Amino acid sequence: MKAFQSIFSSFIFTVIILGICSCASGNKAAMNSDKYVIDFASTLNNESSIDLSNYASEIQYIPIETNDSFLLADIMGFHAGDDYLYVICRQTQSLYQLSTEGKLVKKIGNRGRAKNEYLAIRSIYSDKSSVTLEFGRKIITYNAVSGEIERICEPSDIKGIEVFKSILFLDNGSFATLNGSEEGTENQLLIIDNQNQIIDSAIVFKTQMKNIKTAVSTQNIVSVNGPAIKQPSVELTLPWQYSPKLSSYNGNIEVMSPFMDTILVFNGAEAQPYAIVDYSNITEEQRFEPTINPEFVIDALSKKEAEKFIIFKNLKGDKYLFDKEKGNTYRLEKGLNDNIGNGEPFWPDHIIGNKMYRIVSADLFIEEAEKSNSQKMKDVAATLTDESNPVIVVATLK
Repeated sequence: MKAFQSIFSSFIFTVIILGICSCASGNKAAMNSDKYVIDFASTLNNESSIDLSNYASEIQYIPIETNDSFLLADIMGFHAGDDYLYVICRQTQSLYQLSTEGKLVKKIGNRGRAKNEYLAIRSIYSDKSSVTLEFGRKIITYNAVSGEIERICEPSDIKGIEVFKSILFLDNGSFATLNGSEEGTENQLLIIDNQNQIIDSAIVFKTQMKNIKTAVSTQNIVSVNGPAIKQPSVELTLPWQYSPKLSSYNGNIEVMSPFMDTILVFNGAEAQPYAIVDYSNITEEQRFEPTINPEFVIDALSKKEAEKFIIFKNLKGDKYLFDKEKGNTYRLEKGLNDNIGNGEPFWPDHIIGNKMYRIVSADLFIEEAEKSNSQKMKDVAATLTDESNPVIVVATLK
């Protein structure tokens, strides 16, 4: 791997790689000279109660404007820029720009098969001047003010790329992506500049196959030489391919496998540990044989990070928080206790800059407001109906 140059000379490459790790050191170690140890095993039978005020200073509620021409069945994507909020409607795959007060500004882009259209949206990113969407086979950047297209990038524009397996948007129109080898197992991290040129690359780790148990609808099963299956679904064991994903924190580029076992920091050609997960006496066989045990496997896609903590879930959906300063790992029942706004437990869907965001459907927000002691929640809920657009709950980090 060559040393990183150009605008990425200040970036440290963080690679989360697949591998089972067990360690006997303490729960916290110093950054740079040592590593964080996320003590996963000790939390399995110990549920903790942690206050939101440990990490956040205030909470606010932003109801998204509702009108006859702007109805969001479900929000599947979100990003907060300097001046605007952006949401993606799951049902229509439409991208909307909102004011920071939740008012609709405009719809951006068009769905379709033309060069200047998109088929679907996988992720979005915004900065002060633009908003960018991607769906694996196309990246489109729009001017934040005019909504006009500023850039279109397709895999064919970059030598050796057939599809963007995973995208991480960076500053100045650059982005990182993962590219698989011809054999289909080895993965390469590529850094692409705003002229669609590869300016850096690094081999990361191989895609792996694991067996999973999953419920399959019998509508998708054809009965041959036998009676039709009567139950609505059946449980099957299937091989599943787990590919790496990309994320970032504080200028670090992270390449994540779905099992967040070890985090390595790459600086030039040298790798230094950033964090490891301590599974103690939980063996690899317990985690992966004969099929994945969702209680013992971390979903790396759920990992989010702020200055003072890392949060994540296991594949079962249990919530965990690692406190960087204390070096302690906690398993939480529902999330952080909202002792600031006296609302329901808070678990962020997104952490962007110094804010955490939770997207709540209107009917659920009304229900939570009725059970809470928060007058602010009750005041917002009084303006809603079950058919209203969702509410964005924002917690400002300390």
